[in-house]
Amino acid sequence: MRPVNEYLDLNLLRTFVTIVNEKSISEAANKLYVTQPAVSSSLKRLEMHLESSLIERSSRHFHVTEAGLKVYEEAIQILSRVSRLCMNIGNDKDKIEGILKIGIVSGARINIFDKSLEHIHTMHPNITCELKELLSQDIIRSVAFESLSLGITTLPLKSQSIKSFLLGTQRYRLYCGKAHPLYERNDLSLNDLTDCEWVSYTNSQLNGSLFEIEKFRIKHSLLGKNAAITQSLNEARRLIKCGWGIGCLPESFARDEEIKLNLRALPPSEGVANIDLYVIWNSQTVLTGAEQAAIDIIKEHAFFH
Repeated sequence: MRPVNEYLDLNLLRTFVTIVNEKSISEAANKLYVTQPAVSSSLKRLEMHLESSLIERSSRHFHVTEAGLKVYEEAIQILSRVSRLCMNIGNDKDKIEGILKIGIVSGARINIFDKSLEHIHTMHPNITCELKELLSQDIIRSVAFESLSLGITTLPLKSQSIKSFLLGTQRYRLYCGKAHPLYERNDLSLNDLTDCEWVSYTNSQLNGSLFEIEKFRIKHSLLGKNAAITQSLNEARRLIKCGWGIGCLPESFARDEEIKLNLRALPPSEGVANIDLYVIWNSQTVLTGAEQAAIDIIKEHAFFH
């Protein structure tokens, strides 16, 4: 029998990656614009070629097997490298083009990055940008597996393969919404916040990139219960605005709603934490012209700001 690498269809890997990403055969079919039986058939063919069960599923159950996780990680890198090969062959020095895939954390509003995006598009109008909002840990994982060109994340890295530089800093402050009892109060101090309910973030975030927020709460005995928990800054802002509790947001992210009087900044005026944003990329990947140009431009704006 011929080795698998001599006859394995890349489309089978592409279909499998989509199934895992969508966590559903039917959703994968919608994403790929094919029928559900076609997706199921591709999965069966891949499992037959690899002689392994990759996904266990029923009407209420979807589980990627250990073998499936290994295939998923390898497939992402294979497909990414094929894509880079095509883009590098198509590029020349005078015309940089291709797809720039950037993962960015929720609520990252920083002028340096906006100016960089403007500069990239002005200098290289043939680059197509795909911008995805993800959690920091998902961005790091995707950059490591080469499914993202680069990421904007709140987690600094010490890794031989992942390189990074500081993009900027966001100051987080406490806010309440118009429906909250503190909104109309004057002369507020931290003592007035002691028993307030909170709109908080998930444990993984508070133990990671947003640890300084949890540290601030403990230090100042702000131990009111968590009335709402979310992993999204967009949803945290919504919940705070709707009066579910007080909570922390980046000043730049909350400013629009504060101007509209939907949010009010709370003590302390100096803020709760300064949280850094980093640009990361995989140094073991052969970068496309589009990726290298983007990194160079963002780095220039960050270093000379």
